[in-house]
Amino acid sequence: FPYPLTASKRVLVVGGGPAGMQAALTAAERGHNVTLCEAGDRLGGQLNYEEFVPFKKELYDFSQQLAKRMKKAGVNILLNTKVTKEWAEECNPDAIIAAVGADHIIPAIPGIDNPKVKFLTELRKSSPDFGKRVVVLGGGLVGCETAIHLHQQGKDVTVVEMCDDFAVDATMWHKHAIRIQFKEGVDLQLNTKAVAINEEGVVVEDKEGNKRTIPADTVFCAVGMRSRSDELESLRYTVPTFFSVGDCNKPGQIFDAVSGGHYAGLNI
Repeated sequence: FPYPLTASKRVLVVGGGPAGMQAALTAAERGHNVTLCEAGDRLGGQLNYEEFVPFKKELYDFSQQLAKRMKKAGVNILLNTKVTKEWAEECNPDAIIAAVGADHIIPAIPGIDNPKVKFLTELRKSSPDFGKRVVVLGGGLVGCETAIHLHQQGKDVTVVEMCDDFAVDATMWHKHAIRIQFKEGVDLQLNTKAVAINEEGVVVEDKEGNKRTIPADTVFCAVGMRSRSDELESLRYTVPTFFSVGDCNKPGQIFDAVSGGHYAGLNI
């Protein structure tokens, strides 16, 4: 590393997703004494949702490689460990890197609590519970890629997007690839808003105010993520040196998460 250590510090990394794991790895390889705490029972964060998606499994494999490299570098890993302000103050580390991630947004749509509504967590299962007809709420990258995955499994998939474009968070070539896959049979409904979910399916409204029902056995909600800002701010002033990385700053791409984690590890 180009910046030699003046002294080894005790570093607490909060969150075991890609941003947190890369931050812990970089800090440990520089010679710091690093502990990483993950509230859940496994490392990987949102990349765990890619384990059973064939065209995205390499991202899951990447997360597992990060975990192996962390262990080899000597990072102390604590799973099922929720870090509170009091816990952090008791540990009294020299620095904290917060990578607490984000939660999926639950839109205020009547019927959103219907058992047929599924979220990202369903994709962590080897056999997710999806019916034959699936409506995906949200035409961002997550919604579009999930729609392709479900279509490849033989589902009849419709993507409902409020805006006049889809996959706006994808690169030009990535979006082009999604467009090609959609032509294989994914029904994309732009300028369309979901207004209710019932036993028949999803009631939608177009920009002229016309309503209709799209039949659905399952509704997959992918309308976006919200940073865990309250959890982040509770830790911010517990130590003199504090960094926040990844989705808890702003939900984004894995490149941003990993590069942010790396530079946080370098800056301690």
